[in-house]
Amino acid sequence: MRFLTGIFFCLSWLFKRAPLFGQMASAKPASLRTSLVETVIGTLFATLPIWFFPIFISNLIKGGPSTSELVYNSIRRGDLFIYSAALMGPIIYTITKNYAELSDDDEQPTTEGKNVKSSGFRKLTFAFPYGPTFVIISILICMVAAISYGISNISEVSKGGLIVSEEFLVKLSFWIYVFSLLCLFTVSAYREELSTINKNLPEEERDFLKRWKHRND
Repeated sequence: MRFLTGIFFCLSWLFKRAPLFGQMASAKPASLRTSLVETVIGTLFATLPIWFFPIFISNLIKGGPSTSELVYNSIRRGDLFIYSAALMGPIIYTITKNYAELSDDDEQPTTEGKNVKSSGFRKLTFAFPYGPTFVIISILICMVAAISYGISNISEVSKGGLIVSEEFLVKLSFWIYVFSLLCLFTVSAYREELSTINKNLPEEERDFLKRWKHRND
């Protein structure tokens, strides 16, 4: 029993320190439920062309392609790459719109006692768990999805005679989509947690945060 408890403690310790998803261990069940419902409903409606059309056609036309064949053809064409990139938009918007601020570099004192800008650059600061990492990963997923979608629509890359395996692209699109869904679910859960924290703040502090969010409107 102590051995199993030790293993569970070690796994829990490792999970809490995992990039992107570590703070999910501290999320409230209500936030996880809300995020799960949001992700599932959004996924069902967003992927309607992939699963609803094949079910409808396969039952309407006797002797036609099976549902699995039609679904596979949609995935083979690279549709999941498009859906993966589409999921990244809400993630980037949610984090940068409500939990990021573009500010000047810190001012540095001079020998005359005045403060001057340390440089002409501006920096983006985030008040969101793993905010910069989520934004960077979202951009990378969009780039990989765009390139892979283009490759999936041709059977051969002529340069160097490189042949791209259709099976590899199908598996790649599946795992990228699964990872994109996981990122969307995680960002939604973090957003719910931050929203809950804001609701528990005094009214004056909530009003201040509301004005800060709309400072650039």
